[in-house]
Amino acid sequence: MDFNMRALYATALALFIFLPCSVMAAISPALFEVSKQGHTSYFFGSVHMGEARYYPLPSAIEQRFKQSQRLVMEIDMADESAIQMEMMQLMMQHGMYLDGSDLKTHIPSSLYRQTMKTAERLGVPANSIQQLRPWAVALLIGQHYYLTMGLDPNWGVDQYFSQQAIKTGKAIYGLETLAEQINAMLAADGEGSSMLQQVLDEADSSSDYTQRMMTAWEKGNSSELSAIFSEELDDTQADKLFVEHLLLKRNKNWLQQLKPMMKKETLFVVVGAAHLVGPENILDSFRQAGYQVKAVSY
Repeated sequence: MDFNMRALYATALALFIFLPCSVMAAISPALFEVSKQGHTSYFFGSVHMGEARYYPLPSAIEQRFKQSQRLVMEIDMADESAIQMEMMQLMMQHGMYLDGSDLKTHIPSSLYRQTMKTAERLGVPANSIQQLRPWAVALLIGQHYYLTMGLDPNWGVDQYFSQQAIKTGKAIYGLETLAEQINAMLAADGEGSSMLQQVLDEADSSSDYTQRMMTAWEKGNSSELSAIFSEELDDTQADKLFVEHLLLKRNKNWLQQLKPMMKKETLFVVVGAAHLVGPENILDSFRQAGYQVKAVSY
């Protein structure tokens, strides 16, 4: 996707999800203007699963998107069939046991029992997860969990902007490939047992953690969002690996690509909200490099 921060982002390689608020509530998520030497681009923290009521987004956001010359995303999602094909191939390569073993033989018995119980409650067929590795099971269960809450990946922010760019002929640039995302996740959590445990715990709990996250995102309260994200990050090796591989390394890689591009074009950058808050986030890195960063008022 917590779900502490690690589980949030885990589910989030595909989903990065939050709970819905009241149906008619207006939203005002944060948009940031980043400029240097006369060149300006815009940064928007995304949620990868949402509701139809989010759209159209506030006019200030829609207008900046229209003014931009290029949409920049974590992954170029324009060719959906190609993305789906690549995901299937990566799942076969990294997400399934092909040696005759199954999930039960690779995780503790207590975790396996919890997995099967939660899967049954959420309507996930048992035979659909037996050959999957823990991280893939975590993604599948996480998706079903949020779908039961009325959230839809087709209404995710990145999906929305990708579709708008295609309609208007706006160029799209992907900061990384799907394979690179999955490799980053595997580097942070190996088989993904820790990720699976935390997704299950979130699905089985009545915590308001994700509700508070969504409220902060909808209100554009970046400081509150940062505080919530950081709440359950501990000084453990697992959390250190998560921060290193899924946040810091990716942030640095993206910055290396973004800086030269921003000298040539007005970009509209849509990345997971976690990358724009917290320690060593993308916006702070721009500030330290002499860029002017400010929230767009609307």
